Amino acid sequence: KKDLAVEFEDGYLTIKANSEIESSLVAKEFDKCFKLPTTKLDTSKSEAEYLNGILKVSIPYKKDAVKKLKIT
Repeated sequence: KKDLAVEFEDGYLTIKANSEIESSLVAKEFDKCFKLPTTKLDTSKSEAEYLNGILKVSIPYKKDAVKKLKIT
């Protein structure tokens, strides 16, 4: 069994996991923090999904943060 937490606060995305599995090959605890550009991201639309051992975190850009290039 694994406990998983994904949090976004003050511009930091934090992922924490604890596993009850005792193994020399698998870490019992995991904690990782990422600094994200909050002015460019729409954190209210963020999503996290854990399926088949893979964590997918999606945080879309704000519409005004995406630059459009005109190709001539």
